[in-house]
Amino acid sequence: MGHRYSKILAPVDMSPIADTVATRAVEIAERNGAELTLMHVVEVMPPMGIDYPFATTSIWHVDEQELVKLSRDSMAKLAERAGAGNAIQEVRVGYTKTEIVRYAQEGAFDLIVLGTHGRHGIDRLLGSTANAVIHDAPCDVLCVRVQQDDQDNRASCGGRV
Repeated sequence: MGHRYSKILAPVDMSPIADTVATRAVEIAERNGAELTLMHVVEVMPPMGIDYPFATTSIWHVDEQELVKLSRDSMAKLAERAGAGNAIQEVRVGYTKTEIVRYAQEGAFDLIVLGTHGRHGIDRLLGSTANAVIHDAPCDVLCVRVQQDDQDNRASCGGRV
């Protein structure tokens, strides 16, 4: 029958394409009898210099905690919409590209399913999370390409995994 995946990681950014990515990951996990983990990374930049003269580390930490809480709530709703009620839900704080690869290594995942906006030009030059993950991931990576003008967020790629 071919290769079967056993641990699938689906990083989501809570953008409109997150539902498509999560749904695709659920389909693949079900076909493979695999464990699915939905992951979101909260990127928080510490207050610096003159732009934030009244910010303190404790205030920044409270903001970070609130963002994590909001992310957990959003993740639970996303999992419900995607039919991923049994999926593990992980929220991390850090640099998205680094945290996805790190978590994939730590968790011994054998597939990462993530979305790509299909950007071109300067947006692509400035850095694509999908591109960075593809190059550094310790496992297979499936990019779910969703067209930006696709109003109902249907994935534009097909095929079976």
